[in-house]
Amino acid sequence: MTAAAFQACYAEWKVIKTRATVQLVFELPIERADEAYQALGGMPIAAHEVWCGIARLDPSKEHPLPPHSAEAAPRPAEASQPSPVGENKQKRQFDEMPAPQQAGMLCSDIAFQKFLCEKHHEYWDRISDGGRYLSDKPPPERWRAIASVVVRMLCDVDSRSELTHENAKWSSLVLAYRLWQRHPELSEA
Repeated sequence: MTAAAFQACYAEWKVIKTRATVQLVFELPIERADEAYQALGGMPIAAHEVWCGIARLDPSKEHPLPPHSAEAAPRPAEASQPSPVGENKQKRQFDEMPAPQQAGMLCSDIAFQKFLCEKHHEYWDRISDGGRYLSDKPPPERWRAIASVVVRMLCDVDSRSELTHENAKWSSLVLAYRLWQRHPELSEA
């Protein structure tokens, strides 16, 4: 028997003025596409509508935030760029950086730490509560270390150096973070 439900991330909505409708966009990892395809009954056909129920998973769960300035930190529109060491050094765009460098930069970013704490609190809580080895570090280093461990867990790698742009989990994490930055009203609804 095929499952009648699947899990996906609410990513975007669009107004379709010509049909007076709103289109909701949900995303899921490509490895789970067949599961969704089967649950929905295959390819959509305009003459044969398939109505579905959509429910938010666990909306009442509280998400503790790191006890530092992340609460007051504004969400930057773009990930901050590393500052050049020399005057002649050119800045590389975030998307041009190798994935391990992107991960290192993001794990040091307070807004990214807040995102991980809110959206992946089960990992964040497990590392911050169980990570006694981190307790001797000052808060900024502690949150950076926790973020690094959470990223490795989410991406199924033992080291950031194993991350590549072909890692679908890394790409999905970066996209989810960008959505969280640009559309806070969607993630806090």
